[in-house]
Amino acid sequence: MQGSGGLLYGTASSGGAGGAGTLFKITTNAAFTLLYPFAGGNDGGFPVASLASASNGVLYGTTIGAIGGGTGNGTVFKLTTNGALSTIYSFSGGSDGDDPEARSRLDATGISTATTAYGGTSSTGTVFRVTTNGGLASLHSFTVATALSRSPVWREGQTATSTAQRSLAA
Repeated sequence: MQGSGGLLYGTASSGGAGGAGTLFKITTNAAFTLLYPFAGGNDGGFPVASLASASNGVLYGTTIGAIGGGTGNGTVFKLTTNGALSTIYSFSGGSDGDDPEARSRLDATGISTATTAYGGTSSTGTVFRVTTNGGLASLHSFTVATALSRSPVWREGQTATSTAQRSLAA
């Protein structure tokens, strides 16, 4: 993801000091900076989706549920460009969802919309919105009839659908 000043921000889904992935930035001249190494505890772990940038430069992302979050079901986090990470939501694995693998989509107010691969009323995933202060609303819980693959995807201007793609369509 390209941020301000031409810097590129990204995720590595494994590795780092804790073995649970990293967040980094790199310049177009290949100057690499490690911003945050996940420990796999309450901070989450294994960030498989790309980051989303708010207008104020804060980055948002998710970690999957393998060992991430206080309950092990994944997190939503925010990261300042100097590397300060805050977990804003930890999934319970119940009706709120489990294993958020899709890239977050931010609206003009900074509210993030994304999907989970599991959880919800039928354990087949959810579409959710989370505010910058951690308030979560489940927008849709997939059923076997509406979730034909493991990773549901929400496309702007459409109803909730499911495909094998792992990130929200731009």
